[in-house]
Amino acid sequence: MLYSRSMHPLRTLVRFVVIALAMSASAALVEAALPIDLEVAQESGVPLTAPQSWASTLGRLDLGSVRLRSARGGERPQIKVTKLGSSNRYRVVGILTARNELVLPERRFRLNDRKGMETYFQRLPAQADHDQDERGRFGLTEAQFREIYAEFAKPTGFSTTEFGVAEIVRHAEQQLFSFVHSEGVTGLRSDRTLPVELHRLSLGTTLAYALRCEGLMLRPEQLPGESLRIVIEPYNAKRDSWPIGWKPAVSSRRSAPQLYEKRNIEIQGFTLSQALSALGPALQMPVVIDQWILRQQDIDPSQVDVVLPKKRTYLKSAVGKLLSQGRLAEEVRVDELDQPFLWVTRFGKNSPQATK
Repeated sequence: MLYSRSMHPLRTLVRFVVIALAMSASAALVEAALPIDLEVAQESGVPLTAPQSWASTLGRLDLGSVRLRSARGGERPQIKVTKLGSSNRYRVVGILTARNELVLPERRFRLNDRKGMETYFQRLPAQADHDQDERGRFGLTEAQFREIYAEFAKPTGFSTTEFGVAEIVRHAEQQLFSFVHSEGVTGLRSDRTLPVELHRLSLGTTLAYALRCEGLMLRPEQLPGESLRIVIEPYNAKRDSWPIGWKPAVSSRRSAPQLYEKRNIEIQGFTLSQALSALGPALQMPVVIDQWILRQQDIDPSQVDVVLPKKRTYLKSAVGKLLSQGRLAEEVRVDELDQPFLWVTRFGKNSPQATK
């Protein structure tokens, strides 16, 4: 392009780039597949030829429009979603830095990463729509969480002492969803059945416990642009997982009043397992022992001898004293049907807590 000595070279180049971008955008509008309008805010100190190079690259992306302009003070990358009838349009502001990088929301690109930019913009509408919704635990909306909770509140309905985790997952899939196995979950065991009968508890609690017994966990997720799904993966204390029961909405005295009845109790010559079995009728609820963490800690209730001198005491106090002799503790939880059970574990970083 020719220009007189009175014209500033950089100003002329920017003007050329704006025209080039506008022409590219006009052509793109004819066949644009992505409802995205991109504004590139140029910082001071950008290399002289950078705007023209970026114009050429961005003009080849399937965007609705592209505009280059000077950056305003304090400006940051952002996405604004505008509702247009039954669809959305997305205005994206990116920053072209003095290091010749295009900084977009959550990502930054070099000029030669055209493939990365194509992927970014292709995924942007679904991600922006996903981020617009208010989300809570597991990254789900309230409606999505309620949907999962309602499905998990179905009764188990089959004997859990007859099946291994593989069969329990198959039973759950017949009633709920298909499960996705993450990397690290190569096969589910069938040779080890659950040590406690949970057929009256909810399917969500039974499933979470069965997986926990094999060092696995499950969590619901909804990726941008995809349907809800349930993922089974190796247990990771740093990741949120579906809990084995929940904290009761009321106190344990109200959710399990039988624990606060005074009884004459004496335990002599029993192991911890035998003592818990003997107290089972009085407990009136399943005793669910964290088998996985007990194996990690090398604790076997059938090998722990316990003693409780004859005393009139609360049932809860008696159970707590017995468990402490095996380095364990108890907690009243409820399943998704609001039915109480006694959770027994070694509390710590690898022992999942109940949540409200």
